[in-house]
Amino acid sequence: MHCHIPPEGLADGGWLEPQIQKAAIAGIPFEIAIWTVHVCAEDAGTEVTESGGSAVATPYIVPLEGVCTLINKRIEHRAEVVFPSSGPSEIVLRYSKVDGGSRKPNATKIYDVMVHPAG
Repeated sequence: MHCHIPPEGLADGGWLEPQIQKAAIAGIPFEIAIWTVHVCAEDAGTEVTESGGSAVATPYIVPLEGVCTLINKRIEHRAEVVFPSSGPSEIVLRYSKVDGGSRKPNATKIYDVMVHPAG
């Protein structure tokens, strides 16, 4: 199940902006952190697909069984990204959001990363 980012945005209303560094070194993995919100779920991993200078990160959740509260909780997702070569690159964060009462499952936000040569 895709993760939900609150309608207020990624950094408003007490929600944390994803931690995605603006610079990296080619061939060296680095960690990103993403926070999502749900009332009754936990982290189910983050899929990262890399192609050239682009990496798509999709955090997932799994619903919890049993009694759940009606209070939104922040769910942390972490993943490693590695760009094989230097140059301008991007991380595309895929998530779902609720906008005007309807769920939009394929929202994206792009983060630019400058990848420097190793050595």
